[in-house]
Amino acid sequence: MITSLFLVSNAYAQNNNNGNDVGKTDNIAKTSYFSIEPLDNWTYEINSDKTTAQTMGSGASNAIILYPNDIDIITGVESGNALIANFEQDNTYNVKNAPLSNYVKYKTENAIAPITSQQNIIIDGESAVKVLSNGKGDYGNIKYLFIYTIHDKKYYAIGLMGNTNNFNRYLPEFEQMLNTFQFGRLGKDPTYAQIDKTNWLTGESDTVILQYPPEWQLTLPTSKFDVNDFQLKEPMTNTLIQGSSGTLKSEYMQENPELYYNSYVNGATSEMIGAHNVESYPYGEITISELPAYSELYSMEVDYISGEKYGALISMIFYDDNTKYYNVISGSPVSEYEKIEPIMFEILKSITLKQ
Repeated sequence: MITSLFLVSNAYAQNNNNGNDVGKTDNIAKTSYFSIEPLDNWTYEINSDKTTAQTMGSGASNAIILYPNDIDIITGVESGNALIANFEQDNTYNVKNAPLSNYVKYKTENAIAPITSQQNIIIDGESAVKVLSNGKGDYGNIKYLFIYTIHDKKYYAIGLMGNTNNFNRYLPEFEQMLNTFQFGRLGKDPTYAQIDKTNWLTGESDTVILQYPPEWQLTLPTSKFDVNDFQLKEPMTNTLIQGSSGTLKSEYMQENPELYYNSYVNGATSEMIGAHNVESYPYGEITISELPAYSELYSMEVDYISGEKYGALISMIFYDDNTKYYNVISGSPVSEYEKIEPIMFEILKSITLKQ
């Protein structure tokens, strides 16, 4: 009963923590949406959302499940002695742009146990609601804590559950980890901050200036009939980044740049084999030439026989009163995407338009 309430489809699990130092932490656990600092005496798994996992093979991670090292999770579940904590970007609520009150109402109306208290709190600067519940019947000895919040139009659910003794015992440690919770990966994620760009090269075309790692190969246009302003290739992973520019002549599209972006994406993905939307990034999370970009990640098949899949990130900015756009498509094998993504984002961030 306990584990079924927190199960997330486990496309991959990583960063298991096997230390025993109570109240200490030596690492940061990062998903595609948030990070926390697990205590050294808690074991944890970073999991991928089911839809993403089925589509990409290994997809954008959105959940961290934790439990104390001194509780055997398997025998604990069988004996009713388990305790589990969960931090998750919640994909089960499909309503778009709903206020926090609606999200909380949906969750509490579908609560698995009677609610004993409800409190407004703050999580990393965002308003949140903390809900406490007690089990009933055969589960009368189980206590539940849930926290619901919204960030960048995405819903988040955080929880702790276990029998009364374990719940009370480990609640302070859970709260210690909760206090380390941070939204986002760009800027806050040490993986991005620690990228050494000292030896990066500078490339320049007629339209842009950009920076890239020395092992990447830059190809510039040789004719005015070339479609792309530049192409970057990382030969070890066969990652490609291509940039192109264009003009919006329609006043209607100039007034509705997001509509144009969606139309562009529909056209581009219609030419991809088995294209499927994996993730829509918040507007402005990715920047190009210091301008906020619309960005969506898709998966696509590149080989029917081997079943090899690629992740294709389509990013677009608009400028000059939305009369012009710049588009960048970044593609990498899904097996390499999580590893190469920080570098791709830094390359996109380095692009500067030549006015």
